[in-house]
Amino acid sequence: MAGRLERLGAAVCVLAAALFPSYAASARVPTLELTPGTQEYRLAPYIEILEDPGKRYTIDEVTKAPLSESFQGTDQYAINFGPSNSAYWLRFTVYDRTSEFSTLSQWLLDLSWNHIGSARLYSPRTLHPERGAWRESERGNLYQSPRTVLGGLRPFFTLSGPRNEPCTYYVRVESSNSLFVPAYIRTVERYLAHQQNLTLFYGVYVGVLLSIALYNLLFYITLRQRVYLYYVFYVVFTSLYFLASVNLFQEWFLMSRPDLDFRLRMGLLSLAALPCFAFTRTFLLTAEHSPKLDKILQTAMVGWSVFVCLIPALPLSALDVGSSLMGLISPYFFFGAGLARYRAGFQPARYYTLAWGLLCIALSLYSFMHLGIVPPVESVLFLVQAVSATEAILLSYALADRIRTLRKESEEARRSERRYKVLAVTDELTQLYNARFFRAQLPLEIKKAESLGLPLSMIIMDIDDFKAMNDTYGHLTGDETLRSLGRVIANCVRERDIACRYGGEEFSIILPATLVNEAFDVAERVRLAFLEARRYSNSPDGAHSLSAGVAQWRPGEAPEEFLQHTDLALYAAKHAGKDRVLIAASEPGPRSSGT
Repeated sequence: MAGRLERLGAAVCVLAAALFPSYAASARVPTLELTPGTQEYRLAPYIEILEDPGKRYTIDEVTKAPLSESFQGTDQYAINFGPSNSAYWLRFTVYDRTSEFSTLSQWLLDLSWNHIGSARLYSPRTLHPERGAWRESERGNLYQSPRTVLGGLRPFFTLSGPRNEPCTYYVRVESSNSLFVPAYIRTVERYLAHQQNLTLFYGVYVGVLLSIALYNLLFYITLRQRVYLYYVFYVVFTSLYFLASVNLFQEWFLMSRPDLDFRLRMGLLSLAALPCFAFTRTFLLTAEHSPKLDKILQTAMVGWSVFVCLIPALPLSALDVGSSLMGLISPYFFFGAGLARYRAGFQPARYYTLAWGLLCIALSLYSFMHLGIVPPVESVLFLVQAVSATEAILLSYALADRIRTLRKESEEARRSERRYKVLAVTDELTQLYNARFFRAQLPLEIKKAESLGLPLSMIIMDIDDFKAMNDTYGHLTGDETLRSLGRVIANCVRERDIACRYGGEEFSIILPATLVNEAFDVAERVRLAFLEARRYSNSPDGAHSLSAGVAQWRPGEAPEEFLQHTDLALYAAKHAGKDRVLIAASEPGPRSSGT
């Protein structure tokens, strides 16, 4: 038990240290020794910090008591002041042991964060002491600084203190939004290699996102479905936001306005969020299948829209906190919406939910970094961008899966519709067409015969003495007799013939492109097959017969007249003694068959 409590206490301490980084007033931090074979050093363990709330302190003040004694070390991995209106002084000591004859001119102080509003390096002056004890390297507003052969707008300084002895430096930094100082000391070669790796990473990232955007834009042009257009806008504005995060726009357009740079980045972030809400609602079909969820998404979308309108007016510190919180909350809206629709049975939501689940983790770290909860390490930003590219790929795959799913559902719906249409025109007992289909189809077949000049014949048949059999043996036997005749008719007609149960025990067959003599042969074949089937059946009624009338359509004859014409032939067969086929009196050919 004691061991568990100790482990729990240790975990709480670690969590507290992560959430509430501290600055410890203690003995001087160690001197950073630069040794041969090492090209990069993380500076945070060697830095002491002094906060300047009023931004009034000078280099002469901070290097003398009492302010010089107020510097505090930090236990952060990388220095993160979070949203702050203060200026901060950083102090560190470097001892170059790389060469007896070298100076520190081959080493760079890389502050490694693009959005530090102002940074100044103070190094001991070895020449011209009359100008003061400290030499100031004014990087000031970094967006006004000329670019050098080292490239980029990242705040870096050349360290040029005295050689072969410890040298103490001071750096003053401030920012109008979140202030991170993940400082490193690097050789020029290492700095250039690092910049090349960053360029390659951002190039791959933007290339992936723009390729996906172009791919889905082609889908939109082809399919004209807005969900693809919303997705394209989301991907494009996300790419622009991350490009702004690495100073692309500041370099070319906003050299003198870092405040506009930050507002631009927040605007791009918001412009990425708004089409994402529209994409989510359209992709997940929330309006049709989940109205409550749809209202929540609409409300959140309105909140982002209001935030966009306030971007030009909000103080930068409030804008920083607001964008961090909204950037942290919004992915959980999308993740929750996808999870809810997936649990409701919408299968394409599984890839959507996975994509936003991954991004929720990465953006949570990024927002915590902006709020000063986690240290500002470049790997967090790289993680966000790598996960962002992965999310874009997963969302694109989710769109493809959505097409497959909706197409499958559409095919199933069409098959179901066809099945219901068949059931609507099919007699349940005999599986032949029903009377409704017969009445609808007869005029069509007459019109076809008239337009093509083809013959058209019809058979109407009736089971002899069916009512007496029903009364004697019951309805189950009667139903089995009707099913038996249905099977016989289905086996005797051609695929183009239309066999129907016309009513009770009456059946009709429409025979396109068939002369009356051919129709007579079909009717006779049905009569004999039915008689044979009933004779060898196990039913108690034994053999049973049917009577049939046959007629051929006469040009100009209406459907009702044609039906009556054929029906009269059936009545004549009944009156002639049943169990026979009789052609209508006006038709040529054999008049009757049977007993």
